[in-house]
Order: sequence, then structure tokens, then C-alpha cells
Amino acid sequence: MRYNESFPFNLIKEGFQKIDWHKSIVVYLLFSFLFVILFTSCSSQQTINQTGENSSSITYSTPSLSINSTPSLSPTPLPTSIPKPVDILLINLYQYEKGVRINDGVIRYDLEKGVLTEYLPIGNIVYAVSSDGKFLIVLEGKELSLRNFQKDVIYIIDKNFIIKYPFFDRRVVWLPEGNGFVYIDSKNKYHVIDTNGVEIKSIQKPENYFSNQADNFIGSKKRISPNGLMTATSKGGITTIQQKDAKNSIIICGPKSVDPQLVKLFEDGWTTCFPEFWSPDSSKLAVTILSKDHYKTAIFANDGKLISISDCIGNPSSWSPNSELIAYAFGRYGVEVCDALTGKAANDNRYFNGHVVQTDNQSVQNIFWIQTLT
Repeated sequence: MRYNESFPFNLIKEGFQKIDWHKSIVVYLLFSFLFVILFTSCSSQQTINQTGENSSSITYSTPSLSINSTPSLSPTPLPTSIPKPVDILLINLYQYEKGVRINDGVIRYDLEKGVLTEYLPIGNIVYAVSSDGKFLIVLEGKELSLRNFQKDVIYIIDKNFIIKYPFFDRRVVWLPEGNGFVYIDSKNKYHVIDTNGVEIKSIQKPENYFSNQADNFIGSKKRISPNGLMTATSKGGITTIQQKDAKNSIIICGPKSVDPQLVKLFEDGWTTCFPEFWSPDSSKLAVTILSKDHYKTAIFANDGKLISISDCIGNPSSWSPNSELIAYAFGRYGVEVCDALTGKAANDNRYFNGHVVQTDNQSVQNIFWIQTLT
């Protein structure tokens, strides 16, 4: 066969001449239409897959800002003032005239301002104060009354309440809930009175409320904590504390004390310890330490650990409601406030600017530290 240079081109030319071009165009358009549909379907599926993959991710929406063109006409409320607690000392005074003890009234001392005013005139004493400081029991001659300290409301309870030594012969005790008190009248009958001055008849055996309280009166060698869980006792000049239902007591003050400061005091001639009063929250106990000529006060935690020893002394005394400070009476010399945590006197005290109450040679019968609202 002879080689023909135009062979492939002739073959292609013949092929093109045999093609039906009308049919080819129709086929081309059909395939193009199918291709477009297929491409669109694949793109949609890919979008769906991407959306599904991102559906578990956290999306953050842009907050819309709405502007109200109408201004609000309601006034802006002014901030309300919060009542501030005020620490007040109520101090019963007395003196002797021709051998007769006379109640010299009650003075009121604002510890923050250092202002001293008369609260009740001669012949009155504050006999008891509720734990929240809102209610007072006042004795004026033979008349026993209940007073709301903040509202100055008075209820006459007993017009023939005869008692010779009001701070040794205790005949009034507050209920633990603070909603009333129990008192013993001159015929030794028990009465329960609520804070509106109304007698409550439903309480059985009101005498039981005196069982623990009687141990805390002046002259007693036993002191029961306000929560009833701890008892401090003095025996032979040694003070011990004991938890309720515990078998053994702990020696906190005496020659065999755990703390070396107390041991040294007894080696130097100090002889006696006796408990004074538990703090209102039962966390601390004030103990008086005696030598032949001097006094000191030791403050203990309720687990027996020594907190402080100071020269702040006096009887009677009163704890502050927050259980951090103590007001001590010095007979005819006045009242001083000391920090139970540090043992420092009032002039080093961060609360009361060094104020010491002067009583003008009148003796202090007892002190009540209350907290009221302005």
C-alpha cells in the first residue's frame, strides 16, 4: 500500500460529511441540561452537609438595639437609707443615804458619740433586757413594767412587786425566743408575759426557765453559756469548763493551766480564778484573776484557749452584742470599755474614740449593753 500523506485528513473529512448535525445539537443541549441539574444537586448537598457539621457549634446572635422614641416619665427612686446600729449603755446608779441604799436612776450613754443623758429618774432601775435589746423590764418602787425601748411603749405588769436585793434575788428571766419573760410575784407565783404585756397561760411549768439562769446570777460560782452547751465552774480558786454531756472538764485557769502565761501568774503570787460571764454568742468566757491586792481579766475561747489578759477589770460588767468588747464598772469611778480580743482599754479602741463614762461619784449598780437602730 502506498503511503498517502492526506490519509487521516480525508478520513476525518468523510466522517464530518456523514454526521447529522441537527440531531447532534439536540443531544448536546440535552446533555448540557442534565449537567446543570447534576451540578446544582451536588452543590445543594454539599451545603446541607456543611450545615450539619456546624450544627453543634455555638452561635452568637447579635443583640438588636431598640430605641424608644418616647421618653419615660417615671421618676428615678432615691436610694433608701439603711438604719445604722447604735451601741448604747444603760447604767443603773445607786448610793447610800444614812445607811439606806437608794436607786439613783438610769443614765444612757451613746458609745459612738460619747453623749451621756438621763434615761430614767431617781427611784428607777432597769431590771432586765431582752436578748435583742428591744424590750426592758423596769422597776420603779414596787411597780414592775415592760417597755419597748425603741417605741417608748409602757405596759404595767405588777404594781406590788416587792424585792429587797434586785441583783441578787433574781425574779425575772426572758424566754429563749425573746418573745416574753417569766417573773415571780411577791407570793412566789410564776407568770409568763409576752412582749405586748399580756399573760400567757398555755406554758407549762414556767419555773423550769429559771433552772439554768439561776446559776448565772451574781455570787454564783457556776456560769452556763447562753447556748446551754458549756458550763464554767470555780472550785478552790481553779476555773474549769465542761461541754454538755462530756465526762471530763478542762482546767483553764489555775496553777496547772495549760497556758504558760497563767502558770507564771500563779508562780508570782496570784491565787484565785473565778468565771464572770459568757459572751452573747457563747464563744468566749471572761474570768477574773485575783492576787492579794490586784485584779486581772482573762478572756478564754470556749475550747479553753487563752485569748487575752488585761488590767481591764470591774464588776458588774457587760459584753457587747457582737461579743468583742466588754464594759466594766469601777464602783464610783465610772465605766470603761475594753477590747476582749486584745485586752486594750477604750482609749486604744477602734470603736469608741476613748470615751469613758463618768458617774459623778455615784456607784454603778449594773450595766446593760444594747444595740438599737437610728
